[in-house]
Amino acid sequence: MKGEMNLSVSKIFEHAGPNFTKCQFWGMFALSVVVFFIIFSVYGGLLAFFLLGIVILAILYRAQDHLLYHPEDSFHSRTFVQIPHVVGLPYESIHLRSIDGTLIHLYFIRQREEEAPNAPTIVFLHGNAGNMGHRLHNAAALFRQLHCNLLMVEYRGYGLSQGRPSEHGLSMDARTAIDYLTARRDVNHRQIIVFGGAVAIDLVARAEYAAKVWL
Repeated sequence: MKGEMNLSVSKIFEHAGPNFTKCQFWGMFALSVVVFFIIFSVYGGLLAFFLLGIVILAILYRAQDHLLYHPEDSFHSRTFVQIPHVVGLPYESIHLRSIDGTLIHLYFIRQREEEAPNAPTIVFLHGNAGNMGHRLHNAAALFRQLHCNLLMVEYRGYGLSQGRPSEHGLSMDARTAIDYLTARRDVNHRQIIVFGGAVAIDLVARAEYAAKVWL
């Protein structure tokens, strides 16, 4: 019986992989509860609670990307991304290879030809749900009120970008966007501003990027 209990617990750890779906998450949670009651009935409460705690922590750790990132929260958000023309903005649709080779999608929204090279450029990093098309009204307000260029970055696993979202992956995508801007000759490299929460903070904390961007 003890060998069977250890096997059940190890199976939970094995299947709690990084690419959880909601069904898998709740399935693993339900299985851990069943294992808890079996161990409780055989070995007593203290060991059962201890093992249940370990299993739940393992599931939460392995499923953290699924719990944090919600690229499919809005209807068709993985297949349809509104274009900036919807809010009257000129734009370039860009596809870049991120640092690890993942293909990501971006919009570059520029001021007029005579204004763009001297205008600041905001790297717009969207939130953890939906896609960058859901933030176009925010982008339009920044574009018109601050007279800036914008590079809207669609993280991996969101919208038309490939891959799956993860903390490390999002950081790579943001760095790829900065590298892209600093390679363009029609951008003021001394006025690149990063807008976008924790990923932006991580970016400026890196010595090689801190001198390139404002937060």
